[in-house]
Amino acid sequence: MARPGVTFSEVAEAASQLIGQGKNPTIEQIRLIIGNGSNSTLANHLRRWKAEQAGDSLIAAREGIPEPLVAMMKGLWDRVMQEADGKMEKMMSEYEDIVSSLKEELSKYKINNQKWQKLHDQWLQEKENLQGANFAQSEQINNLKHQYNILETRWETQAKQLEEKDARNAELNRLHQLVQQNLEHFRESSREQRLAYSLAAEKREAVLQQEIAGLKAALAGSEKGRVEGEKALSASRRECADQQEALAGAKGEMSRLREAQQAVENEHIRLQTQYDEIVKREAGLQDKYAETHSRILVLEKNAVLLEGQLQTVRDTLRRSEERVSTLEHENLFLEKEKISAKKASVESSHEKESV
Repeated sequence: MARPGVTFSEVAEAASQLIGQGKNPTIEQIRLIIGNGSNSTLANHLRRWKAEQAGDSLIAAREGIPEPLVAMMKGLWDRVMQEADGKMEKMMSEYEDIVSSLKEELSKYKINNQKWQKLHDQWLQEKENLQGANFAQSEQINNLKHQYNILETRWETQAKQLEEKDARNAELNRLHQLVQQNLEHFRESSREQRLAYSLAAEKREAVLQQEIAGLKAALAGSEKGRVEGEKALSASRRECADQQEALAGAKGEMSRLREAQQAVENEHIRLQTQYDEIVKREAGLQDKYAETHSRILVLEKNAVLLEGQLQTVRDTLRRSEERVSTLEHENLFLEKEKISAKKASVESSHEKESV
C-alpha cells in the first residue's frame, strides 16, 4: 500500500525529469528528487510509469514525435490534472466551509426568526388582551353613560319636581305669610274682641250686677236672672275656645309645610351628591380609557417595528438560501467538470493503450 504523500503523478514527473536529463529513472534517483517514499511504493509507481511509457513509445513512433516530448507532455498533463484536483479539493473545502458558515448563519437566523415570531405572537396576544380589556371598558363606559343618562333624566325630573316644590313652597310661604298676617289680624281682632268682650262682659256684668242687685232688690235673688247670666258667660268662653283651636290648626299647617320643605332640600342634596360621584367615576374611566388607548398605540408601533425586523430577517434568510443554492449548483457544475476531465483523461489513456 502506498505511503500517504507519494503519488503516481509525483513519481511520473520525477521520471520524466530524469529522462529529460538523459538519465535512466531508478528508485534511488526518484527518491532523491521527491525526498521520500518506500522502495515498494516507488517501485510500483515506476513500474506503472514504464508500462505507460511503452504506449508513449508507440505514440511517438506513430506520430513521429520524440518520445521524451511525449513523456513530457504526459507529465505536463498529469501535473495539470493534479493541480486541477488540488484546486478542486481547495474549492470543495472552501465551498464546504462557506456552506457550513451559511448553515450556521441560517440556523442563527432561524433561531432569531423563532424569537421574533414568539415576540410577535406575544404582542398579538397582549394586543388581543388589551383590545378585550378596552372593549370591556368601553362597555362599562357605555353602561355608565346609560346610567348617567338615566340619572340625568331623573335629575331633570327631580329638578322639575323641585322647581314645582319650590313654587309650591313659595306659594305655601305666601299662604303662610298670609296666614301669619291673618293670624296677626285674627289675634289683633281676637284681642280687640276679647277686650271688647271683656269690656262688654264687664259692662254686662256691671249691668247684670246692677240687674242682679235690682233683681235681688226687686225679687230677692231671682233664679231666672242668674241662669241667663251664666249662659252669656258660657257663650263667650266657647267663642274664645274656637278662636284658639283655629290658631292651633294654623300652627300645625305651618309646621307641616316646613317639614315638606326640609324633605325636598334633603332629596336635592342626595341627588347632587350622586351626580357628583357619577361625574367623578366617568372622569376616572375616561382617564383609564385614554391610558389604555395610548398603550395600544405604543404596542401597534412596536408591532410595526417587529414586522419590519422580521421581514429583514426573512429577506436575509432568503438571500442565504439563494446563495446556498447557487453554491450547490456551482459545486454540481465543478463535479461535472471534474468527471468530464477524468473521463477525458481515461479516454486519452485508452487511446494510448489501443495505439
